[in-house]
Amino acid sequence: MVVPDRHTGDFGIEGFSRDGCAYQCYAAREPLDTEGLYEKQRDKMSTDIRKFCNNQLDLQALFGPTVISRWIFVVPRHDSAKLNQRAEKKAEEVRAKALPYVAEDFAINVITDEYFLLERSQLLAAGVRQIQVEPDSIPQADIHVWADDNDALVHTLDGKLEPLRRTPEQKTKLRDRFLKHFLDGQNVLQRLKDQYPMLYEVAMKTKESRAEFLRTTSLIQNLSISGVLHSYTEEVFVAVKAVDRTTAELLAHGAVAEWLLLCPLTPTA
Repeated sequence: MVVPDRHTGDFGIEGFSRDGCAYQCYAAREPLDTEGLYEKQRDKMSTDIRKFCNNQLDLQALFGPTVISRWIFVVPRHDSAKLNQRAEKKAEEVRAKALPYVAEDFAINVITDEYFLLERSQLLAAGVRQIQVEPDSIPQADIHVWADDNDALVHTLDGKLEPLRRTPEQKTKLRDRFLKHFLDGQNVLQRLKDQYPMLYEVAMKTKESRAEFLRTTSLIQNLSISGVLHSYTEEVFVAVKAVDRTTAELLAHGAVAEWLLLCPLTPTA
């Protein structure tokens, strides 16, 4: 339940739920260093907890039968353990007051949007908003190390690129580009898995489905790398609708590179 603040204030909360959680959100004006951010968040917490205690009659009328066990302080960035210590100190003060709308085990929790990973993934999967996932920068030396460790796969890739009408230097450059695309794609997939598991599942199912069809299509018609890359980029952009076009292109390039390495895609010149 949202608690508007336009008329007599919000009594130290911006909303509450019937399961006993009260919420207060705060975003300090950035940029701030860690100490500066802590001081701003500390002061805001202290001010609103004071309101939460002093507005007893208004809060009793607002909560009704609901007893608050958690006052949740939602912030964009939480970098200081001192804020957790402050939260425990303020929670102890609240418990000592024995307020009728406060549970005996009352606590103050400090959270960021990382607490809502599942809910965020659900919104993204529904296409409510789009995200851009950028891979870590991969030095060329690391690409060469990976190639040395996976020489059989690289040999397969070289064989796929052999029919292309390119000079040896161009083929080597193209091979290195595909290896980078593969590693970038794996990096993006791992980030999706860690941060947006529902999107990761959709991306993987889309890739596995296309790979299965490519195994058949490669046997009955000629395929071009550029053609598969273009069509699969569009497929990813539609299927994983929460990612922006740049991320869709990274996933598509990574998948095509993987298929060239692992054989589902056998292109023609």
